[in-house]
Amino acid sequence: MLRVAIGKIALLCDEAPRLLQQQAAEGVRRASWLAGRELLRRTMGVTALPDMVTGSNGKPHFSGASPLWFNISHSGGDVAVLLGDGGSVGCDIERVRPRKNWPLLAEAAFSESERQAIAALAPADRLEMFWQIWTRKEAMVKQAAGSVWQMDTAASAGLFVSQYRIADTLLLALCTPRPHRLERDDFQLWGYETPVKIERLEQKTGAGEGNRTLV
Repeated sequence: MLRVAIGKIALLCDEAPRLLQQQAAEGVRRASWLAGRELLRRTMGVTALPDMVTGSNGKPHFSGASPLWFNISHSGGDVAVLLGDGGSVGCDIERVRPRKNWPLLAEAAFSESERQAIAALAPADRLEMFWQIWTRKEAMVKQAAGSVWQMDTAASAGLFVSQYRIADTLLLALCTPRPHRLERDDFQLWGYETPVKIERLEQKTGAGEGNRTLV
């Protein structure tokens, strides 16, 4: 089982149950924390979330013998949840946007082949490729409960990574220990105008199908 949900932070905060709102600490991260927990609750289809604990690197997980694993990611006004029952999972969502000094980040965190893949593109296409690679690597780091500073060592050996473009402006990467292939019905969307275009991005290998829009 693998479920993916994406939602607007403002809507999820407004509609979160009172108990969850009371649990959200005040501060700059209140909205993203609250929206992430509310989206997770909706994805699970429960009235209240099970108890959670936080690992040494800050990644939360359900306490006890729960068979479910989850990961939450935020970018601007959007939040994503990945929920599965096959082991630790990681996800990263990013809105494609200008980022100061992104070539320096790529130099520090990307492999030589990844940097070459960016350089081979037309200048107008390089920023999105930077974000595609970034989200894939961060999803792998989060699956392993690592930190962004370990991105230069992220490797996909033994893991399965897929990537999607949402509504033309959001990139979502998913990392699981088992192969997965999601279709349109596997995505839950909260707070977006319908219909929302979801496109599966295929890594360029010289063979096989290209990007595919999920209907």
